[in-house]
Amino acid sequence: MKNNERKIQLLKAASKRFSKLGYNKTTLEEVARDIRIGKATIYHYFKSKDELFYEVIEWESNELLEKIKSIFNNESVEIFERFFRYFQYKENILSENKMIVNLLLKKISSDLIDKESDLVNKLIENEVEILRLVISFINREQIEKFDENIPREIVTLSWMLAFINNKFSHQNRKLFNDERLRSFIKIFIN
Repeated sequence: MKNNERKIQLLKAASKRFSKLGYNKTTLEEVARDIRIGKATIYHYFKSKDELFYEVIEWESNELLEKIKSIFNNESVEIFERFFRYFQYKENILSENKMIVNLLLKKISSDLIDKESDLVNKLIENEVEILRLVISFINREQIEKFDENIPREIVTLSWMLAFINNKFSHQNRKLFNDERLRSFIKIFIN
């Protein structure tokens, strides 16, 4: 197995453990056992549990950003539908990227340490930049009227909607159903 493949395998296994048990209850022994390697092999790739934890966050963030880029780069779909898919994807993040979600919740409660805060800020800024490019492309004729705050507002609202809909999901309903979401998106892209 190539080094990069092993590293990805470690990141995935650690992500599952950290997401399920949290940082403090996850051990490197468990991560190693999950992929049938010795604990010492982990140290070939990561200096410490901390380094592994932060690399998992970066890896998940990059995966999330790549998925968002692929949604907006899909030129076979109208831009309105791309935004719709973006918001739908954000709802699914809550079940797929629990580490990112937990960090965002910690950020809201101001309970992050500096390194975690830096990683969350980097994720949000990169997501804002993706939206800035998409929106400036849509509004290129009206670029002088382009409000620089709109991309940040969309990113913030997309996370808020995801959290709100997750709150109602235990009742098998959404506060923002597909029809409301489509109406909401029209406000931003028209």
